[in-house]
Amino acid sequence: MQQQSSFGALLKHYRLAAGLSQEALAARARLSARTISDLERGIHASPHTDTRRLLTDALSLTDQQRTLLLVSAHSADACVDTPPRSHMLDFPVPPTR
Repeated sequence: MQQQSSFGALLKHYRLAAGLSQEALAARARLSARTISDLERGIHASPHTDTRRLLTDALSLTDQQRTLLLVSAHSADACVDTPPRSHMLDFPVPPTR
């Protein structure tokens, strides 16, 4: 698996390599199957730190695999589109007397 892979693609790769269904991984990680599905499909590209830990523990990843998965999540954090500040403050100015 390439280092540039998304969190969801890596998660699915490691889950399948472990021979687990989404439901089985969810049970091991104490998460919902919906969460696993959403993560793999990229609906939630950057899971919470606790979720990342639960998943890496449930998958029994090697140190290298764990690092790749966590780095891919951090890459997703950096890719979140934040509108420029000027657009966030683009509202009418109240009239003065």
